[in-house]
Amino acid sequence: MNYLDIGYGNLVNMGRIISILNTNSAPIKRMIAKARESDQLFDTTGRRPSQAAVVTDNGNIYLSYLKPKSLVAKVTRNEQIENNYANP
Repeated sequence: MNYLDIGYGNLVNMGRIISILNTNSAPIKRMIAKARESDQLFDTTGRRPSQAAVVTDNGNIYLSYLKPKSLVAKVTRNEQIENNYANP
């Protein structure tokens, strides 16, 4: 099982991630507000401005202070490492 570090040592199961979104758009802000109301929002920003929202298949949303590009690069790097171990 692989995990994505979304900042401050907080990890999300990579197998459950549906999308990594930028938090600047109005639709994403509405989605975050709805998740906050239903207790499905996890703020892992450490009081920093949120840059990315990681959406999982169970409806949870994790806010991160890291930029979406940085998180996607981490996912890609983990997949490459995993492929190297699978295909020696």
